[in-house]
Amino acid sequence: MHAAQQTGASRKTEHEIMTKIGCWILAGVLSFVGCEKLVTNFTRSYSHKRVAGYLNLVANCFDNFTHGVAVAGSFTTSLRLGLLTTAAILLHEIPHELGDFAILLRSGFDPWQAAKAQLSTAIVGLVGAVFALSCDSFMLGKWS
Repeated sequence: MHAAQQTGASRKTEHEIMTKIGCWILAGVLSFVGCEKLVTNFTRSYSHKRVAGYLNLVANCFDNFTHGVAVAGSFTTSLRLGLLTTAAILLHEIPHELGDFAILLRSGFDPWQAAKAQLSTAIVGLVGAVFALSCDSFMLGKWS
């Protein structure tokens, strides 16, 4: 009887975990649909190609924010982990940013506009790092 109760409790816990994961996935999909609608409303006078470039920039901002959080979080753990995370993200980002630059060029941006747009999305990575460090400082102050 006791084993059956534990199995039921673990199923409930597993069900709750899967429900939370599903809700987060749904929230992510809905947030990107919202971003698409927002960008489309602000860029009605542009062609669909130009809108694709702006959507790429929005997605790149989210990507760079999470990279900033990852790098800052890894440096708070250890210097070695921070350096390894930074190297991994740099190796990932170089071809990624070149691809994004090509998408912006194909979307009708001139090279200077595309470079400025890419730089502005990179700044969002710094915002992510500051966010992670602020959360870390807040949690250290709260728990000490």
